[in-house]
Amino acid sequence: ILAAPLYSAEQVGVGAALISTMLTLGNISQLNLGNLLNRFLPTAGDRSVRLILFAYSAAAMAALLISAGSLFVITRLVDELEFLGSQPWTAGGFVVATVAWTLFALQDSALAGLRRSTFVPIENAIFAVSKIALLVIFAGSSLMGSGLYAAWTLPLPFLLAFVNWFVFTRFIQRHIVASASSVDLGWKAVARFYGWDYLGTIASMTAIGVAPLLVLHFRGAEMLAGYYIAWEIAYSLYLIGRSMGVSLLAQAGFDRLRLKSLMADSFVHTMLLLTLAVALLIAGA
Repeated sequence: ILAAPLYSAEQVGVGAALISTMLTLGNISQLNLGNLLNRFLPTAGDRSVRLILFAYSAAAMAALLISAGSLFVITRLVDELEFLGSQPWTAGGFVVATVAWTLFALQDSALAGLRRSTFVPIENAIFAVSKIALLVIFAGSSLMGSGLYAAWTLPLPFLLAFVNWFVFTRFIQRHIVASASSVDLGWKAVARFYGWDYLGTIASMTAIGVAPLLVLHFRGAEMLAGYYIAWEIAYSLYLIGRSMGVSLLAQAGFDRLRLKSLMADSFVHTMLLLTLAVALLIAGA
């Protein structure tokens, strides 16, 4: 909403395409390890550090390979994003940003798995304020053409360092004391959970990510600008239930005896927040 009066429709559209592509590749590159951390980290005990480092390493490597390979395809199919492959620094910057976003999203799952979900709103509030500030600053700079994308990506390295300092120096030690190792971390249980859930994740993320690129390719950057603003609002509502599900999965893994009551609580909290948000959205529209 703030970008609309500060940038042209074409600039908003190109920025939206870059952000959407980065988010989609990042979500696919997580290899479903976010859900894996939510499910198994609560009872990982002294294997928590190893599990988190494995997830981070695998996701970072996947993001590096997938984003680099996708650049070759995207720059040839979507003319508006051809500039990504024109210079080594633009291509390299996109790959680095995708890796950073992948780890940024994955660390939220680590926080949830460590039962530190209350830290996630703090982290995302800092991210949101940083994006808004940079959006205004870049509106009058030479970066204006890619100001939206720059505002999204530049805060990521600092937030990664900030959050993971707490994860590895404070939260994990306290989590090990509070939990015990579980047989749930066996390879068969992990593989059983991983397989089908990842197929669903890929289908969902592909549908979400490809739609903006189709709008950009067939209708142009200006039309994508309007589409993307509406999509962002709707996607924010989707995240209410998604985030509640993350917390439900982590807490249920830690406290299975309360599964039914936890499910009921999650449903009630989700519907209350969602009903209020939809009512405000309809009134505002």
